[in-house]
Parts: sequence; structure tokens; C-alpha cells
Amino acid sequence: MKIFYSILAITILFIGCTEKCEEPDISRINSIYIELKQGGEDGFTDSELDSIIIVRYVPFSAPLIADTLVTNGDFPEEENKFFINDEYPYVNVTPPYFVAFGYEIIEPSSAFSTRIEGIDLEGVYDGECDYMNVKKTFLVDSNEVDMSGSTDYYQITR
Repeated sequence: MKIFYSILAITILFIGCTEKCEEPDISRINSIYIELKQGGEDGFTDSELDSIIIVRYVPFSAPLIADTLVTNGDFPEEENKFFINDEYPYVNVTPPYFVAFGYEIIEPSSAFSTRIEGIDLEGVYDGECDYMNVKKTFLVDSNEVDMSGSTDYYQITR
């Protein structure tokens, strides 16, 4: 009987010490982080940053099916920085999710535009509480960019 109570006490102690954690913010970890270069020969002016438009489109659709967001210089991160995920620039709570779309960043006064498409993501849980992005690739104007495992900003220049 003494052994039973000892085992019970150890079991209760073990259960009480089990690690509890919050679910990682997978959406943020898998986000495509974008920075629009400010100033310089290949950067945007303040007024150009205020006029940035982000268009979401369905690749290979005819006619082009799109949504448009006029940012008015209001970016969710810092000045001239934003991310692309299921929360910004468009909310996707059900399929299709953000990776199914292409995105065009437009600055109308200078006729600048660049396209981000072909987003490919992969992630894995590392233990009970950690999540790692192991693949984050996308195309910028048909050039492949690999930001796997990173939350660094990809800088877009004019």
C-alpha cells in the first residue's frame, strides 16, 4: 500500500509539472515579410509610399480576378513594412488561403509594379510547443526568393 501511495504521489507531481505552452503564431512565422525601400535612387519617396496599392489576384485567371487595397501609407508593421499572410492585406479565414493568390504592389504615380506569386510554405512542429518554418519560397517578378526559416524582410526597390 505504501508503494501505491508513493507511485500516486510521483504521478500527481509529474502531471502537475507537465509543460503547458501557448500555440505558436504560425501565421506570423509563415508570413512573407515585405519592406518597401524608402529614399535613395532606387527607393520610394514619402508621397509614393502613401499611394501604394496592393492587388490580390488569382493566378492564370481570365479575366484577372482581383481585390484591391489602397494602403494610404498605413502599413501594419512599421513605416513601409508589411507582411502577406491570411490576416493582411486580405483576411482569409477559409480556403483558399493566401498562398493560392498572387500579389501585385503598385505605385501609380511612377508606374511601378512588382508581382509576388508562387508562394510555397512548409513547416514542422519541433516538440510540443515550437513550430519552425522550413520552406518559404516565392517569386518576385519571376525570380525565386528563398526566405525559408526567416522572418527577415524582403526589400523591394524601384
